[in-house]
Amino acid sequence: MKLKALSTKLFITSIATFGLVNSVLAADEVFESSLILTVPLSIVETSPLTFPATVAGADASVVVAAADAGAAVFEVHGAANAPFTATITEASINMLTGDGVGTTKQIPVASWVFGGDLTDGGGSGTATLPAGGSLTDARVGATATVAAEDIAGTYAADATFQVVYQ
Repeated sequence: MKLKALSTKLFITSIATFGLVNSVLAADEVFESSLILTVPLSIVETSPLTFPATVAGADASVVVAAADAGAAVFEVHGAANAPFTATITEASINMLTGDGVGTTKQIPVASWVFGGDLTDGGGSGTATLPAGGSLTDARVGATATVAAEDIAGTYAADATFQVVYQ
């Protein structure tokens, strides 16, 4: 009988110990999750990039600085006090005239520069939206490289102004 009682005690102790060890190997904790949805950025072009008229027949670098009257001007709207970066997604574009076939009907534009409200980084294209969430003078200039053999005409092309929250 003592053997049976000892065996039962051992069995109960084993179950109790196994249960205790099992509860130490696992634990639960409730945690919170959150998300802030920010107002999307939006852009309105108020003035296109316009190079001054240039005489055909000579090589020329035609520059429009960001402070010039011909600079592209944009409004940027978004979350109050939010920093953002502006870029031109293309490294360069080709303005075309007529059918645009051949180098004499293409003028490359590159060397994008930023100004106006985009001067947080010294003209690097960074800015912070003010408390009202809107800037009205985000400016972009560039350089058009005219070749002597380019034919006279009206040249045009599109570039992409992009703003991204930092």
